[in-house]
Order: sequence, then C-alpha cells, then structure tokens
Amino acid sequence: MESQHQLRDAFERKVDILGRRSSAGVGTSVTRVTVTAGLQCAITSGKWTFKSDMGIADGGLGNAPTPGDYLRCALGTDLATSYMLWSSRMEIQIDALSVSVEADYDKRGAFGIGDASPEYIRLRYRVTVQSPHSQTDLLDMMDVAEQHCPNLQLLRNAPKIDRIVRIDAAPAGQSEEKQ
Repeated sequence: MESQHQLRDAFERKVDILGRRSSAGVGTSVTRVTVTAGLQCAITSGKWTFKSDMGIADGGLGNAPTPGDYLRCALGTDLATSYMLWSSRMEIQIDALSVSVEADYDKRGAFGIGDASPEYIRLRYRVTVQSPHSQTDLLDMMDVAEQHCPNLQLLRNAPKIDRIVRIDAAPAGQSEEKQ
C-alpha cells in the first residue's frame, strides 16, 4: 500500500497536469456486458474482466456477484479511495479505514409486482476510521472528499442516461441503430 506521502505527491502531480491542461481530464470509459447464459454476464472494462449473475431465488445460478453487489462495491471503494486521497492531500493521517455500504430494497419492483419501485429505497454507508486527528478534522476532510467522490455524486445527482439500441436481424450483416 502506498504511503500517504506518496498518495499526496501523486495527487498533486495530477492536480498540476489537469490545472495546466483541462482536456487531459476529459474522456469516455466503456464497459461491455455480454449475456453468456441465463442471467450470467461477462463484463469487460478496460483490461479487467468480471462476471455477474443473479441469486438462485431470482432465477440465476448464484455463481458471481449481482449487479447490486457491483453498485455497492463501486460506491464503497470510491468513498474509501476519495477519503484516502483527500486525507493525504490535507495531511490528515489515517491508520485504518473501512466503508460498509448497505442497501434497503423491495424486490417486488424488479418483478413488476404492485406499485413497488425497482430502485433501492435507501442507501447508507458506514465509515470506520482510525486516526490520531480530531473528529472535527476527520469530518471536515470527509466532507471535502465526498464532494469530489464520483460515484457518490453520480448517485446523488443522476445524469441524463441515453439508450442507443442496435438490433441485428437475419441476414447477418444488416443492423440498425436507434436512439
């Protein structure tokens, strides 16, 4: 694990680069998901590969994390990373840190039952931190880190999401994209 000094140096280098060339921070990330069998999916994101599946009770085989697991992982790891980066930049020593993400839900929504909605009813995260710094310093750092935490801000301020569909029909080679 990198020391907080190394994290601060890396953070400052990135701030310097992005401050001089704002275009260096703009891009598009692509993640591809392909159904492999039933509810199982193969996921490729950059050089990384993952699998997802649904639990047995939901029609899957339970062979991999669910999409909800990945969403909670994304939020938890992004919060932990943001706290560590910002504590390093603000010179607040962190000896240990963990984040637990909890989601309340009503599965009826995902199955179209009644008026239940498919999204989470509520998300919570619990942060446990060990540090010699004061509670005030830690909470102030966490507030700053959360303002700059991409996945937390994504969930709090959902962007417009566009759907682009391509339907491939026989004969092979003919396809049409629609928005």
